[in-house]
Amino acid sequence: MWGVLTKQQAHIRAQNITYSYFKFHPYTPTYFLFHFRKHQFDHGELVYHALQLLAYTVLGILIMRLKLFLTPHMCVMASLICSRQLFGWLFCKVHPGAVVFAVLAAMSIQGSANLQTQWNIVGEFSNLPQEELIEWIKYSTKPDAVFAGAMPTMASVKLSALRPIVNHPHYEDAGLRARTKIVYSMYSRKAAEEVKRELIKLQVNYYILEESWCIRRSK
Repeated sequence: MWGVLTKQQAHIRAQNITYSYFKFHPYTPTYFLFHFRKHQFDHGELVYHALQLLAYTVLGILIMRLKLFLTPHMCVMASLICSRQLFGWLFCKVHPGAVVFAVLAAMSIQGSANLQTQWNIVGEFSNLPQEELIEWIKYSTKPDAVFAGAMPTMASVKLSALRPIVNHPHYEDAGLRARTKIVYSMYSRKAAEEVKRELIKLQVNYYILEESWCIRRSK
């Protein structure tokens, strides 16, 4: 009986000593492991956004148009420069405003060169046949007349003449791609009557046929 009590007392005493040790000695390996896991959990979102930024970078390199996802996300990640949790060791020596100003100054060097390059470009775009076509559409057709044709031309018709169109350059939509395929069948070897039936189904009133597309060599 006394032996059992002695073992229990010894166990309780050991627990008290261990508790006192961790209470007065917080920088033990167990403390560091707990602190590391907690710190890692707190900044898990940074790991996620860093990996997402990497994925957007790869997509931007492979497909130029997808830079629209990379640019805003890169700006969001750049705002972490002002984070005291990540760069507190630097802000102890340097004021945060000085760091931001230094980064902006370094960026302005290349930015200024890009602006000078663009400002030095002097030119004028002129497409007289298309301008005459737009003028004819505006004054010789009804406002609800539907047009079809090459996508670059349709963009001008929609923007300048404000007429309904059945296809335009933003062809990521599956239905829009299908309509564009029908419209471009005018330049194929299909019979004219067959193409006309398909265009009537799309409620097309006018088709803009461009001669340059008729003689264009296919790849």
